[in-house]
Amino acid sequence: MDFDNCEVKGCVLERNLSKSKECEAILLQSNHLGRPTIPRLKEQIWVLLSHESPFTFSGAARNKIWKRAFNWIFSYQKNSDIFFPWGKIVAKENRTKKNYDAIFDLKNRTAVWLVSNCRTQSKREMYVNIMRKIIDIDIFGNCGNLTCKNIVRKDDPNDVCRDQKSKQYKFYLSFENALCPDYITEKVFLFYQYDRPIIPVVRGISNAKEFLPKNTYVDASEFDNATHLAHYLKELGNDRKKYIAMLEEKNKFTVETLENVFQKAMCSLCKILHRSAFDEECVDTANWHSQQYNTCRVPDDLL
Repeated sequence: MDFDNCEVKGCVLERNLSKSKECEAILLQSNHLGRPTIPRLKEQIWVLLSHESPFTFSGAARNKIWKRAFNWIFSYQKNSDIFFPWGKIVAKENRTKKNYDAIFDLKNRTAVWLVSNCRTQSKREMYVNIMRKIIDIDIFGNCGNLTCKNIVRKDDPNDVCRDQKSKQYKFYLSFENALCPDYITEKVFLFYQYDRPIIPVVRGISNAKEFLPKNTYVDASEFDNATHLAHYLKELGNDRKKYIAMLEEKNKFTVETLENVFQKAMCSLCKILHRSAFDEECVDTANWHSQQYNTCRVPDDLL
């Protein structure tokens, strides 16, 4: 993390907990909250970093230990004090020409899903099982019977599995583990960042159009249920002209890496620290968590 590239300079990221008393701000991750391992100094700003849905840290959020521990929220939610999304779509400066008819002809399967968490609040596993009655969906990972060979880190541009599946399949199921506003994770951004010729199908976020370019993805929230979505994908996958038009549109965009997005978020934190007078007011963590929890919807789109 290099604060020299920020608009406001002069911040340093310290990872040594033994120096916590010297820091003006403390950044703690929501999914690692246990009992405090460092003292809470009144003159410090404590910041809650939340990059997962509210369902992943319900217990910690309600723990009285953390009730009034944090001054600011640093999260994927757009109304946070510091906004830190999983990625950001941007227009390409240069686009490569592609033979889209040849790309389409190589695709002999409809949809692919790479997944490791098999029981989720969004009931995505049940949603996919309903879809499989209508279209072919191959499942790789812990929740299916298929395994990718030579798979490496998911954020690696040489990810052989994703590259191969993008050529063979027409759609990638980017289904989140929770159905919450602003909650869209790296799984969809990887298919813009590495320019893979496949159309993502998103389910989870209720405001996808605020994050993804029009006509480059399919939004499950626009369909009443899993059956209707599956029928649409079957129709779209057989419509060469329409499908290719979506690939061409998607090819106009790429994505800022998570590292760049984090850099900008940390620059925002540095800027706020410099301009803000110290305020002892703290967030009621339990109340904040409840508000976020209540914005998530129950999975009522299965049948």
